[in-house]
Amino acid sequence: MQWGAPNWRFGVFGVLASRASVLVLADVMFFAAAVGLGQWNTLRILGVLHLVLSAAVIAGLCLFVLDTAQLRGMVSAEGERAYGAAAARAGIVGAMSAALLAWAGFASLRASRAALKTGPAEEAPLVVGGRPRRGGGR
Repeated sequence: MQWGAPNWRFGVFGVLASRASVLVLADVMFFAAAVGLGQWNTLRILGVLHLVLSAAVIAGLCLFVLDTAQLRGMVSAEGERAYGAAAARAGIVGAMSAALLAWAGFASLRASRAALKTGPAEEAPLVVGGRPRRGGGR
């Protein structure tokens, strides 16, 4: 770990940005579980966590842009195109991740607030249906 080296920070942000898309699946599962189980406080916690993560990604994206500008002069002429493509991809994914995190945070806070205003929902049975009637009729 070399926090002072801009090329190290550039690489770390690029790797984290490329792995962020995998975390979206886990994120969706957390939200689906919280909504499906009626865990509105958990949904609120997820919302706040996502807003904090969005701010962190935006800060990281700002530092990434500065590191990209600083490293641009160190890149050889033949590697300039690959460097630009990698920087653009990581920047776009980072910006989209920040937007998605912010949207998920605000949406979950709004959904949990609406659910808490309406009161607790009626408990739904796991299996929906009734007892079969005798005599063959329904």
